[in-house]
Amino acid sequence: MNPLPLSHLVAAVRPGAIRGRVDRAVTELCYDSRAVRPGAAFFAQPGAHVDGHRFIDDAVAAGAVAVVHSLELSSLPLSGHRPGVTWIRVADPAAALSAAAAWVFWHSRPGRGVAGGAGACFFGHPCRELTMVGVTGTNGKSTTAWWIYGLLRALQVPAGLISTVGVDYGAGLVPNPEHVTTPLAVEMHAALRAMVDAGLHTAVVEASSWALAGGSKRLADLRFDSGVLTSFSHDHLELHGTAEAYLAAKLNLFRALRGCGGGGGGSAIAPPHLVRQVRAVTTRPVYAFGIADAEGAGGESWACSAAGGGDGGVRGAVPFTLHLDGEAVPASLAARGRFNLDNCLAAASVVARQCGVPAAGLSGPIGALRLPPGHLEAVELGQPFQLIVDYAHTPEAFSATLSLLAQQARGRGGRVIAVFGSAGERDLHKRAMQGRVADRFADLIVLTDEDCRGEDPAAILREIAAGCSGRSEGDDLIMEVDRRAAIARAVAAARGGDVVALLGKGHEASMIGPDGARPWDERAAAEDALRTAGWG
Repeated sequence: MNPLPLSHLVAAVRPGAIRGRVDRAVTELCYDSRAVRPGAAFFAQPGAHVDGHRFIDDAVAAGAVAVVHSLELSSLPLSGHRPGVTWIRVADPAAALSAAAAWVFWHSRPGRGVAGGAGACFFGHPCRELTMVGVTGTNGKSTTAWWIYGLLRALQVPAGLISTVGVDYGAGLVPNPEHVTTPLAVEMHAALRAMVDAGLHTAVVEASSWALAGGSKRLADLRFDSGVLTSFSHDHLELHGTAEAYLAAKLNLFRALRGCGGGGGGSAIAPPHLVRQVRAVTTRPVYAFGIADAEGAGGESWACSAAGGGDGGVRGAVPFTLHLDGEAVPASLAARGRFNLDNCLAAASVVARQCGVPAAGLSGPIGALRLPPGHLEAVELGQPFQLIVDYAHTPEAFSATLSLLAQQARGRGGRVIAVFGSAGERDLHKRAMQGRVADRFADLIVLTDEDCRGEDPAAILREIAAGCSGRSEGDDLIMEVDRRAAIARAVAAARGGDVVALLGKGHEASMIGPDGARPWDERAAAEDALRTAGWG
């Protein structure tokens, strides 16, 4: 790989102390000792479960020529003297990695998914050469980011996407190769540089609360032109501790909004009940979005509203009226659910503000939008019941999705069969809440594994079941840890007119257990269950 002057990296991270030579070169930036190759600079970051300082020996043995650390050199857990290594002490290795990554573009290694040949060189902050649109929120951020990207492309704006459900760095849209919403700093800046090199104009970035939290630093050296807050409800208290801290992390997106970029106008978009909180942290204009018959609709702060259409059905287009800056035009969205209409309005509002497009110019592109993979996705092999794969995994998303599916099933004299679990080593409080929501809307609940990580999956199911009051295990409540077997049991129990809802995994391509990730395809598992049951 092309060498990088270590003295330049030192200038980027602003260390408190240096021991060793700086007149040498490094070939890449690494935060995982298993990925270190000769010539790398290793950043010893404290992690959620382990401290990167523990792996300095491994990194140096693999060929690291520089180590960025926060502990005193004398207290580092080294097995012996390590001559020839440059030691760079900083206050926060995660912040240092973000600052360095903003300077450095690292071309792809196998499996990284970033276009380009081997090699590395210094570049200046690629986000400064792009119009940056950030999307955050408890629910709806994946769909909203997907639709912003779709609207921009329909309007002939060369746009890239970094999202849970897909990425486009300039070489075309592909599934997200990682089981993560927002990449770490090195991958993030590499992706943005690839977008610049591909001639893209705008980057749409889905920003998780993990990435926006103060300790993460994944987005610390990015600035956005526009930001969208889709929603806020219970989630990720295992990381943030309180709802107030969780919201504060989301608002970090708006605290760092810069002025307009790329010839458009930068702005902040939020639901009506969160406009006040967003306005408190940014000087950029803040616009609300929502449905016209929602509480508080019609105020001057509304950028978009909709009338008519309701929830529609599980299939079919939802007609509505798009209101923007005093203009009202008819439109139609080929997606089910009131929540998706909200997501569409948020996407339309930010695109209109960023690109200066009137409502009339958005009606046609909105009609061409489709839901991203794994979001209310129907699996059909000729069975007399509906089978839906959906990414819903929070209590609020459960309520929105299951209420819609229950309305459809009840209208056909059918039942709702819900298959889901709850992620291990994540928010414990939401598990019983998920159970209570499913208890309200589902006739049969099948609890199963969903990324148990290091936790006992059976124990997770018992915590969810605590919210399913008055149900009899083996009757209207089934506990089946094996997800493939759970899907098969749900399909076997389904009758004509029913809706089987597979919740939580959606588009994700892996299942994370105690031994790490293994490949997983929810749709393929559903098709296998249908074929085994004699359909297709």
